[in-house]
Amino acid sequence: MRERYRDYVIENVIPLCRSSEECDALGKNHHDTLLGSEFHHLMLIIWKESPFVTAAELAALGSSKVFRDIPFNCHSLGLYLVDDTTTVSAATQQVRKHVAIAMAYQLVQQEQQGRSLELRATQHLNDLFLAIGSAPARDRTAQVPNHSPVVIAKP
Repeated sequence: MRERYRDYVIENVIPLCRSSEECDALGKNHHDTLLGSEFHHLMLIIWKESPFVTAAELAALGSSKVFRDIPFNCHSLGLYLVDDTTTVSAATQQVRKHVAIAMAYQLVQQEQQGRSLELRATQHLNDLFLAIGSAPARDRTAQVPNHSPVVIAKP
């Protein structure tokens, strides 16, 4: 699946950049980040939590939505991804970096909900996971991971 992800991103996501200036401002290594497994994992979580994937589809796979009753923003995602609360700040900073890249490539949007900027998957993110075969609706054997804690690389 990693190869399909990489190929799809190169062919279909990289051309989506809203502006060359915006993408250039992300830094010279942002394409590596976009193609990396950490970015892929975060996008999978954001997609799994989106309305594109139903609770029933996840239940059929033995999974569920985690952020139903709490804000789904960079901080809550960073907090969720770490084992050690002393690394929440670094994890949140890394999530924000990834979200900025995802927004530049129209994969994620942030929507104001009260005092929180909630993360929202876009149709482009849904298209990505449908194309590479991750959609529970399309493939009931798809492995959509539960949100087990992962260590986010420190910036």
